[in-house]
Amino acid sequence: RSAATFRSTGELLIGDSITSLKSFEHSIDIFINDSDHSAAYEEAEYNTIHEKLSGNAIIVGDNCGVTDKLYQYSEKHTRQFLYFQEEPLNHWHHGGGIGLSFRRSQ
Repeated sequence: RSAATFRSTGELLIGDSITSLKSFEHSIDIFINDSDHSAAYEEAEYNTIHEKLSGNAIIVGDNCGVTDKLYQYSEKHTRQFLYFQEEPLNHWHHGGGIGLSFRRSQ
């Protein structure tokens, strides 16, 4: 399918994520962190999107098995945090870790 098919649902940004996010003028409902995997960059992305998150926004971090930046962000901003660790059987890779950050409904 073409990108036009999904324009009413979301927007795909290509380029440096922090630069792109700083100029992004819409509310963010779901943010998937899958860019530069350094802890400092990951933290900068979360700080950049903070004011743009909708009330029910979900953040998905695919680097949570390596850094604790999404967990720290969640604690600082009173968000729930869930962590999922892959455990591959008989595989050379130990598995990745994915985190979710969200606000619990009242």
